[in-house]
Amino acid sequence: MQDPRVYKLALFQSLPLIGQPSALTRGFTGQGARVAVVDTRIDHRWRDPDGLFAFGAGCASGVGSPDCAIVASYDAAGGEPEDPSHGTNVAGISWQVAPQSGIVGVDVFRQVDGSALAFSPDIIAGLNWVLNNWRQ
Repeated sequence: MQDPRVYKLALFQSLPLIGQPSALTRGFTGQGARVAVVDTRIDHRWRDPDGLFAFGAGCASGVGSPDCAIVASYDAAGGEPEDPSHGTNVAGISWQVAPQSGIVGVDVFRQVDGSALAFSPDIIAGLNWVLNNWRQ
């Protein structure tokens, strides 16, 4: 019997599948665009394996600071903060795809009995916030 193959998740494999490297070379970097990540909150202070701020050194000063890719955030759900790992990961992937875009974090999850849950009124409130603030 053969040993099973092992696969790892890696953006260096995924990005070529969506044509991202060729889009970058043609100038499609996301510059001037904003990406709303409607998910758990984003940890703007998350650090990469080298200890650097993953979303830019400016994130040490907070969301919206110069040289911080997280340009705005909104908590539509409120309550006790949930684990930010999912929203942070999604934001990181978005930023890898469009490295000159700004990320807007919209937290629609809340911690309930040890689980992160999103309720439709919070999702709608988050989407309405994006709709009402997209020009900013």
